[in-house]
Amino acid sequence: MLYSTVKNEEERQSILNALADEQSRLILQATRYKAKSASDLMREDGIPKTSLYRKMTELLKAGLILVDRFEITPDGKKFELFISKYENIEIQFGDPMQIKVTFSRLFTAKASRFFSLD
Repeated sequence: MLYSTVKNEEERQSILNALADEQSRLILQATRYKAKSASDLMREDGIPKTSLYRKMTELLKAGLILVDRFEITPDGKKFELFISKYENIEIQFGDPMQIKVTFSRLFTAKASRFFSLD
């Protein structure tokens, strides 16, 4: 397992904000070991559609989830499957005030080499 520490303050803050939100934590937990679609997350976790997409956008920007792959339904509709990028997140507060965020890597981006979400 690989570990890394977030050193950029803006990135640390976005991670802390995401972890402070209950719906974001539900999404992270639900996608920890298995890629899921937005429809799966709405159905399983009961998160309203507009909230879910807003939270997923925040989690993507924070680098906490990523697009694992794209799938196409039999009727030709394309959808994304999302997965949590990290298995564990450790936060340490130090003195003087500093925040150290350490991750254990679970997955690396597959689709990011081929697609851009921006």
